[in-house]
Amino acid sequence: MIFFLVTSYIILNEGRSITVKEQIILTISGVFLLYCIVARLFGIGPGMFIAIPVFIIVSIVVWKIKWRVK
Repeated sequence: MIFFLVTSYIILNEGRSITVKEQIILTISGVFLLYCIVARLFGIGPGMFIAIPVFIIVSIVVWKIKWRVK
């Protein structure tokens, strides 16, 4: 539900570019959605095993994009 709220907020902001904070929030909600799907299918352990590295990699990518934009 959080993922849908965030994506609908970003989609409905027509005419505005997505800010870095919105990218970070969308990334966090996307990784959380990935965790929920994997945890529901295979359990909490595999969900954490997949979600934590994905979150770290995506955070580094967003961090580099943030500093490249400025």
